[in-house]
Amino acid sequence: MRKSEISAKRPGGFPSFFPPDSLFRSFRFFPDQRGLTLIEVAVGLVVVSVLVVTFGVALVAAVFAQNVKLRNLAHALADVQLSVLQTYASSSLPVQSGGPLIGVLFPKGSWAVAADAAAPSSPRVFGAAPVGSSGLTSLMPLPKNAYNDFAFSAKMKAAAGSPSGWRMGLLFRAADERNGYQLYLTSTSLVLKKIVNGAETTLYSDARSVSTDSWQTLGIVTNGSGLDVTLNGSTVTTVSDGAFSIGKAALAAWNGAAVSYDDAAMTPDGWNFDSVAVGAVPDDWLRFGLSSLPGGTATLTVEQLYGLADFKKASAVIRWNDSQGVKSLTSSVFIRN
Repeated sequence: MRKSEISAKRPGGFPSFFPPDSLFRSFRFFPDQRGLTLIEVAVGLVVVSVLVVTFGVALVAAVFAQNVKLRNLAHALADVQLSVLQTYASSSLPVQSGGPLIGVLFPKGSWAVAADAAAPSSPRVFGAAPVGSSGLTSLMPLPKNAYNDFAFSAKMKAAAGSPSGWRMGLLFRAADERNGYQLYLTSTSLVLKKIVNGAETTLYSDARSVSTDSWQTLGIVTNGSGLDVTLNGSTVTTVSDGAFSIGKAALAAWNGAAVSYDDAAMTPDGWNFDSVAVGAVPDDWLRFGLSSLPGGTATLTVEQLYGLADFKKASAVIRWNDSQGVKSLTSSVFIRN
């Protein structure tokens, strides 16, 4: 071999036109390239195990915190019911077993502000989502706890595709779902009802055609026992009834109807919902209720004690679902006054 050929070779015996030695050493078949040692593999497994355990602990802690939150909310709902009962004369509380709540009006259903460019006060409305059941399925009490004489109105429409038998309207002077007045529209009528301990009395009803996806302005003006029903700005009827003089007011939908509301007004307040983010509930309308609990339901039992009409025991039972299944909580109070 000539001297010039020898000088052209790289150290290690490779000619200069070969890639650098470092490139070759990156392949495992070169003896100076070291693989993972047993210690490195063990350390890696430990790190992965620690991460898995940390994630698992964090997940368990989050689930536990959510379950505690739900139980605390159930406690709060029961406390609201029992606190209200203590304002009643004990002799006036009806004896019942597993009956409805008394004197409280919690929100029902799923409510949120939604976009609607065709709304009377666009671009947003306050809506009740459809519910797959019957009766009073969606309920949203107004911000204040009680109203006596007032002008209360709201623009509303039932969504196309709402179940047959849909109703949309207002509750007023209501103590609870079984006591108060209901004013509502159906596809064929306008109805005003009084409900006393669950017994319904129709105070007014007429025949008319109301289409879904059509905006209607329904209102009630109260003055003592005088009840003026209005529709789309005109007085429809005046009814006299003194069963209830004060109570809560609410937007309501029945029989699973999906209903949008706009320009709700209760003198002297009004709400057009346009400043509220889509998907949210107006701050002054926010409140907890059974709908805040997954699958939340409630019953009330009132017992008469020792044969005394003025000595009662009231027990509120709240049920809900959490990650471990169906849960229940019972809270009781003795009432004698």
